[in-house]
Order: sequence, then C-alpha cells, then structure tokens
Amino acid sequence: MSTPRKDLADYWERAGRYGGDDRMRPVIYVEAPRWMSEAADRIQRDSLARVIPLLAAREPVVELGCGTGRWQDALRRAGARPVGIDRSSAMLAKARAAGAGRLVRGATTQLPIRSAWAGAILSVTVLQHTPPPDQQAALEETRRIARDGAMLCLLERIGRHGAWHVFPRSPDGWIRAAERAGWTPLEWSGVEFLPAVRALRSAASVLHAPTAQPRPEAAAKDPNEAPPSGARAVYWRAMRAATAASLPLEPWLRRVLPGSAATHGLFLFTA
Repeated sequence: MSTPRKDLADYWERAGRYGGDDRMRPVIYVEAPRWMSEAADRIQRDSLARVIPLLAAREPVVELGCGTGRWQDALRRAGARPVGIDRSSAMLAKARAAGAGRLVRGATTQLPIRSAWAGAILSVTVLQHTPPPDQQAALEETRRIARDGAMLCLLERIGRHGAWHVFPRSPDGWIRAAERAGWTPLEWSGVEFLPAVRALRSAASVLHAPTAQPRPEAAAKDPNEAPPSGARAVYWRAMRAATAASLPLEPWLRRVLPGSAATHGLFLFTA
C-alpha cells in the first residue's frame, strides 16, 4: 500500500515541533531517544567530513530537506553560504532560530531555484522519505537547477524497507535513478553498519518486541516526553548497549566490508 503524501507532510510538520530547541532528533530518529540520534549524527558527520568542503567550494550550494539546519551549519563552517529548502514550516522555524541564513520553503519535486544556478546540491536522508515516483522527480529537479560541472551528494537508505515513511533503493537503484535524471556517477560508499544494533533489531522483529514502529499519527506528541517502561524500556537499554558496542567498529567496517552491507549509501555525482 502506498503512503499518502499528505500523511508524510503532516508527519514531518509535527516532527519539527519535537523537543523544544532540540534540532537533532526531529531530523534523524524522531521516535527514538536522543542518544540514538546522536550516534547516527556522529556516523553521518564522519562520512561527510571529506565531502562537505568539496561541496562548499562549488558555491552556490543548495540543501534539499534542510530540516532544522544541521548541515547548513556544517556548510557555513566550510565557507559556503548555502540555501536550505524544506517543506516543513516547523523545521524551518528551528533553523532560523539557530541562525541559519538563506532558507526557502518548498518541495523537492518543485525546487524554488532557477535553472542552471547551483554549483553543489546536498541531500542527507531526505529522498529516502519520498515515495519512489517523487524521488525520480526530485532528482530531475536537482539536475535542472545544477550548472555544468556541479556536484550532487546523496546520503540515503539502501537497506531493507523499515518504517512506513522510508523508501530505500539498492545502491544500483539510486545510481540508475540519478543517471536517468542526467547525473554522472563518481563514487559511492556504505555508511552506518552498526552490526550489534541490526542484530538486536532483527531479533526484536522475530520476537515481536515492542520497538518503535511509527505510523502517520505517531508524531501527534513527542514520544520522549515520558521514559519508556516495561518491555520497551528493556529494549532501549539493550539498544543503547548495542549502539555503544558498534560505534567504535564503524571506521574499520567501512574499510573491510562492501558498501552494500551498510544501511545507507553515500553517493557523489557530477553534472
């Protein structure tokens, strides 16, 4: 069954209101404790450390789904004056409050940017939350706004389908979709292996443990307002231990495992 676009838009609008001044959890693991979002943030920043300066050097830089401005900060520190685009007014309000500069409300499938203007485009776990037909339309929009020689960076889900609002593709699937939009692939690598975490999730799925499985209505209130209890509390304690055990292995796993063994892929393209 397909996910209605309105459900997705409403979910992210409500998610943007989570946590007061917290800018991280609304754009990473909305339904999970903050420490889990912090772990994902650390992995993502490590994987993009080499790429952010490359993008910043190709001004102007456009970020799709900029959310609360997390990557706007990183791009500015690298010397760029990025333009952030997001459809959620709540997300953009947090980004503005944190000092993000040029922000525009708009959809990835109809970017409010003139053609052949951008020198670099960044999407971090944004297109994976877009239904597949709209993923292709968004990639075509990125090519429309890109000037010749521009760079596109995608960090998107390549693992199994998970939550109702996640629409992964295989590595080849993301590459083929970008090629159909007119992009030329440069390289790709796997991001976020977390073996102990994935083993625990698989076990919980088999045992039907009470893990976080958000639905469109799940963002009606912040799930972190009250601590979990019972079996859910046991699950999150085990998940925290699994995350702590997995994080130190990430640099080594990136070197020895194929990228397809990761949950996300980091893709670079040129126009």
